[in-house]
Amino acid sequence: MRGKDYTKLRVWFSVLSSRVDTIVKLLENDLENPMSLPMAMNVIKCGLFSHNIEVVEACFRFFAKLWATVKERESNYVNHTVMLKEKLYEWFTKSQLNGKFDEPIFKNAPVDVYQTWLKIPKKPSELEALTNEAGICAFIRAYHYHGDDFNDQFAQGLILLGESDYLGTLNTHMLQHCQNYKDFILIIHDLFDLFMSTQKGRLLLVESGAIVRIIELCIKICREMDDQTQVEK
Repeated sequence: MRGKDYTKLRVWFSVLSSRVDTIVKLLENDLENPMSLPMAMNVIKCGLFSHNIEVVEACFRFFAKLWATVKERESNYVNHTVMLKEKLYEWFTKSQLNGKFDEPIFKNAPVDVYQTWLKIPKKPSELEALTNEAGICAFIRAYHYHGDDFNDQFAQGLILLGESDYLGTLNTHMLQHCQNYKDFILIIHDLFDLFMSTQKGRLLLVESGAIVRIIELCIKICREMDDQTQVEK
């Protein structure tokens, strides 16, 4: 934004949040079009790419309210809401990238390649390449850019938008967009207390079984470090 005045963007997200009911109904009415929901969410998620944390927070509040509205309508047995919930999860986790889903896709890439991937462009024209990625990628970028200021929103985003498959959300979709196993473990470490502070957070991390895979990765990292130490000796 010119002059770094983000007021208009914050107001825009505030208006979107106040119209969530209408947005949900519009999305439900156009479920036959497979591109409607992804296109709408990809435009809105650009708020997570902002260098201004207040804009990022305003964008997150929209997604939190959107999910809450979908859940409420689902509990009231509103037609098409179950399908909408499934499509939201698909948008959040689905990536156009091919490859193994049980390890980071950047595992063997140089550090600078991953850092380049994480970088949030300043030019709007450069954002287009990011809009078709899985929604979770936008959350990962915001986490790396804003650090502790975004931890709470990141944890809540995983808890809310990842609800359809907590195990897959962490151990497949988030893992594959980390630089390596260590990066993945460090993110879990940063968010651990936030997960454990709520019932749904504990469901995401512990009861889903995700923690078992995470412990296995910790053991794997320790063994690799020990093997490297032995080689150096």
